[in-house]
Amino acid sequence: MPKILIVEDNEGIVSFLKSELELEDFETCVALDGRTALEFFSDEKPDLVLLDIMLPGLSGIEVLRRIRKHDEDTPVILVTARDGTDDKVTGLNLGSDDYITKPFKIEELLARINAVLRRAEKVRKAKEALENAGENPSGDKKNGELVLKTGAMEFFVADKKIELSKTEYLLLKFFMENIGTVLDRDTLLDKVWGKNHATNPNNLDIFISTLRKKIREHSDFEYITTVRGVGFKMEKAD
Repeated sequence: MPKILIVEDNEGIVSFLKSELELEDFETCVALDGRTALEFFSDEKPDLVLLDIMLPGLSGIEVLRRIRKHDEDTPVILVTARDGTDDKVTGLNLGSDDYITKPFKIEELLARINAVLRRAEKVRKAKEALENAGENPSGDKKNGELVLKTGAMEFFVADKKIELSKTEYLLLKFFMENIGTVLDRDTLLDKVWGKNHATNPNNLDIFISTLRKKIREHSDFEYITTVRGVGFKMEKAD
């Protein structure tokens, strides 16, 4: 039974979320502020964190930042205000797996939770398989100054190691498996978020923007281009 840490200071929302999640066979624990959330994250070892951004004490963004210093794998879904665009971008850059905007329907939240848990399990199994194999059977993926070491799940641009979130890694891996091919938005969303995803399509644009920014810091070549009206393409570098 997956355990979800609910981090939310509105007790009415907490009661609603606990009830609905437990009906879906999730175990829940609750933190009403940021500092308690960090303590519970360490003690309870949840399978997913549902993290409101507007919290007393430490903000949700700061909680996420501190979680990611020590844990890159546990999925985090941010709960944001409708106009919190900067928070959404900051959260995704810090390694959140998704976000949902208040007010939301419980069906949408459940779909997001299940999709994120499936994606996290996919990454976990890939890491486990590589550890058991003791090597990288598929070889590194290279394109110009880009090197994706799939065995170690590491990414380098011009020999500089670049930190990636789970979602950034899956997105980049798919691009590097399809260099020169135009990939439409639905294909990218299905491949990275899963066929039954309920993620906001804007997430794709945010993740591609962050990938471009990380690459541009160390290379002048435009690796990921937009094909207007269709999708995106990873250009082949000479």
